[in-house]
Order: sequence, then C-alpha cells, then structure tokens
Amino acid sequence: MTCSDYSQSETFQMTAPGRCSKKPAVSRPDSAFLEAKCLRFKHLRVSECAFVLMHPKAEKLVLEDCVWDHLAFSALPNAKQKRVHTIHLIGSSVSCFAFEDIFTKFPGLRELNFFPPPDEFDTMYDMVGEVFVQFGQALESLTFFNEHGLPFTSPLGSLKGLTNLKSLEIDLEFLIGFRTIPDSDCDEYLDSPFAADEDFDFDEERDSFPDWSFLELLPASLEKLIIWLDEPKIAVYFDTYERYGAKLEELLTADRFDKLEYVQAPLVGTVVKKLGGKLTGWAVDTCNRIKRVSTTTPSTDETPRVVDIGDGPMTDYEEDA
Repeated sequence: MTCSDYSQSETFQMTAPGRCSKKPAVSRPDSAFLEAKCLRFKHLRVSECAFVLMHPKAEKLVLEDCVWDHLAFSALPNAKQKRVHTIHLIGSSVSCFAFEDIFTKFPGLRELNFFPPPDEFDTMYDMVGEVFVQFGQALESLTFFNEHGLPFTSPLGSLKGLTNLKSLEIDLEFLIGFRTIPDSDCDEYLDSPFAADEDFDFDEERDSFPDWSFLELLPASLEKLIIWLDEPKIAVYFDTYERYGAKLEELLTADRFDKLEYVQAPLVGTVVKKLGGKLTGWAVDTCNRIKRVSTTTPSTDETPRVVDIGDGPMTDYEEDA
C-alpha cells in the first residue's frame, strides 16, 4: 500500500512541517526528489505538492492523510503528468471534483486505490462513480475500501463503463448502498456511533433497497474480483440465498464474464459447491475464495463438493475440510 515495490533510492517522502517523518520535512524539490519514482506525501494539501505534475521520473504517488480539493492544481491548469500510473489515497480527503483531476491530470493512470478518511461520512459517491465512468476507461485496477465502516449517502453505482478494468477490490456496499450497522458485540462495530438502535426495523431497511445484480454493476473485462462484506451485515441483510448467493451464482454462470479467473467474496465457495456439476472450471480454495482451473483433466481436489443449502440462511454452510 506504500512504496514497498520501489527501492529506498527510488522513494521520496514529503511530510508537513511539524509531523513525524522518516525523512525531514521539505518545502521544495531537491535532487532526491527529482530522482525518485515513488513519491509519498503525508499530511499535506495536494496544492502544496502540485509540482509533481512537472516531475521527470515519478511513476507512483502515495498520499496519506492529505487533502485533494478542487484547488489542488489551480496554479498549473494546463499541466499533465503522463508518467504516473499508480495512485494510492490512504485516509486522504478527496472531493468528487478532485477525482476528475486524478484522471485528467494523470492520463497514464492504470491503478487507483482509495481508503476514505476515518472522519468523513455521508459522502455522495454516485458523483464519484459518474466521474469514473466518464474519465476512467483506461483504469485497469481499482481498490475502493471502507476500512472504517463509515456510512455514506449514495454508492458508486454501476462500474460497467470501466471497460478495461481487470482487477477490482471493493466493499459491496460501495456498489449497492450502505446498510445501517447492526447492533452487535462484534469488535468491528463495538461502540460505533453509527450502530442501529435496539428497536431498529431491519425488515423495513431490507425492503427499502432496490434489487441489484452483479451483471449490471461490473464490467465484463474483470479478471480478478474481491468483494468485502462485514459478517454482522451478512447475517442481517444477506441472510438467504436469494439475497446474496443467487447474485454470485448469476455472476459465475454468465457467459460474458469469461475473463474472470479469481473471485474472493464471502461464501462464494459455498455457491460453487451448491451448483456442483452445473458449474465447471472453478476450484474452491476456501469458502470465501475460488479460482478458475483447466477443465481438460480435472483432479479430484478441483471438483467442488455439492452442499445443498437450498433457500436457507447463507450462514448455514459446511466448513471446508
């Protein structure tokens, strides 16, 4: 998630004055900066490091706890950085207008990772989704992860327009909408200010969301898909095969997703086992992970066991041996 794929001599870090840093804070470019391929900025406004657009060698940007707003590159309105192919935004506040900047100022961008900051919620991500579809056709890898379980007003929506996307790692809720956090003793939710009250009507909450389908949300170009979904929410909102398992089944049996080689999602292995001989070419690694395999000479280990979970709860599944 940082610059680990680059050597120390190829990495440069710039941190806001007064913040702890492995390297001293700097206020202007120097020789180490100009030679670096991975630039890491912490606790800065992007406007303070807008000179990255003129960098001669940069390939990757990592922004931790930074602010990227519509004024980020106002001093260089016509400049573009074509060398940068990877941007990681970790705990950084990014306006929907800034996402347009990300694609237009960095036309060579192929990989984007976004982890929202822990104090930012009620965001309207549908506007971000529209920017992705309009400007992000060249994107090949996208990670969009709600690490802190923060509520948001609207999801990204369909990403079908990202026709070159090969790898997607995303919280399911970023595609279909945020579900209210169950009142739970799970460490992840313990003392969360966003947890539902004891008398919260979950049936009404479930019914308030429209039906959804992976076929309408994901591009057919995908080769790798990782879906994240919190266990407490599975038990409340996705507790039957129709509400969740059938959605995965539809994805795995769709002809147009023939490029898909790897899927990681809660209980996806159970879905493959349920389908049995109806679905060929997939090996169950764990209950949450499957891989496509050759169907010419399948081994015994590659043949999924059939577990009939019928219409019952998705959580009632047989553990892998």
